[in-house]
Amino acid sequence: MSLIPHPIASSAAARPDHVAVVFVSEEGSSRLTYGELCDRVASRASDLAAEGLEQGSRVALTGPVGIDWLVTFHAIGWLGGVVIPASARWTEDEVEKWIRIAAPDFRVAARENENDSDGRTNGMGPRAWPLDETRWEIATSGSSGKPTFCSLTTQQLVFSAMGSAVRLGHHLDDRWLCCLPLNHVGGLAILMRCAWLGTTVVLHPSFSAQAVARAMSDGSTTMVSLVPTMLNAVFESGSLARVSDRLRVVLLGGASASEDLQERATRLGVPLSVTWGMTECGSQLTTTLPGERVPPGDVGPALPFCQVHADADQILTVTGPVAPAMHWRSGDRGRVSAAGRVADVGRADGVIISGGENISPQRVEMILQSHPAVKEVVVVARSDSTWGQRPVAWMVAGDDQIPMEDEFRAWCVQRLMAHEVPMLFRWRD
Repeated sequence: MSLIPHPIASSAAARPDHVAVVFVSEEGSSRLTYGELCDRVASRASDLAAEGLEQGSRVALTGPVGIDWLVTFHAIGWLGGVVIPASARWTEDEVEKWIRIAAPDFRVAARENENDSDGRTNGMGPRAWPLDETRWEIATSGSSGKPTFCSLTTQQLVFSAMGSAVRLGHHLDDRWLCCLPLNHVGGLAILMRCAWLGTTVVLHPSFSAQAVARAMSDGSTTMVSLVPTMLNAVFESGSLARVSDRLRVVLLGGASASEDLQERATRLGVPLSVTWGMTECGSQLTTTLPGERVPPGDVGPALPFCQVHADADQILTVTGPVAPAMHWRSGDRGRVSAAGRVADVGRADGVIISGGENISPQRVEMILQSHPAVKEVVVVARSDSTWGQRPVAWMVAGDDQIPMEDEFRAWCVQRLMAHEVPMLFRWRD
């Protein structure tokens, strides 16, 4: 059985005085070094063990995001337990409903205002992690809206973190800003990457465009993970006067990076790195180099330790140690070039079938969003007695006035196949 040490214990042994986490909130900031975090985790693990938590226990982690949340998260793994994280934004009723579906062995709540060490250093030692052992269970929403739980192993998380470091680079003074939800793989992956690499997590309790803009400007972060809507909000906030020379990566995933968004990033000197990934494979799967401009839809080559292929139906398949059972046929559709670059990724189950022709809503959205008048767009299917389905575009205008429909439709006809042109354009505020 292949074993590796708990990442916090390993980093504390190597860099006990290095800052492990900075928690930033409206009330101020607090921080822990790796030595302090290790002591806090060991102490919390002792308390959890006294309550009966042990190796293999499935533990629902609830409560507000903060230092204590992070300590508890790592303490569950310290004992060999499986973390099942809830959203800090859910109401109590939503949490209870989720708990009934998850059916954990234990429920542990992070505590508010628990940022100071209790002085205990007599906690229990960590348990080593087998590579094939489950570390997390993450809820994903299926087409029915009912959550299903995806298991991720030590092996998947280790290889995902190493692949990310190879593509993005690993600097010992890195500070990775995490404002993504911690019940999703994108946010959780940041915590594990920093823990294994011995670098600093800058943890925000939630997303604030102004706070992220300040961090990108003042040099307090070197890396940040965002989705396109977040990055656009940062640009629109008016708070990003300049970009610090220390900022070396803005990892952008979750949706296609439009030409306009990339152009704005280039003008401001924001080092974008476009990525595509999935929960089942531990987050990042393909990633571009920081600062590399790519055509809309291009999400770069696969990271080391995985391969991405497209089958005859253009369904993307992932093989390698990050994939479940070393092989995963995803629910995403896309193309893989001869050079190994992945592009035009979209949900296969979101395809609109119109008169026997397949229409990718993501592709139509990507084209429409390149129009200067379009700030946001979503394309959905509408039932049609002749064609079965036809696409309808719902849009929000930017600073420009809403164009005349005939003019806008003519613009679309020049860029889309005839069957891809939406039957209706709906503008909303």
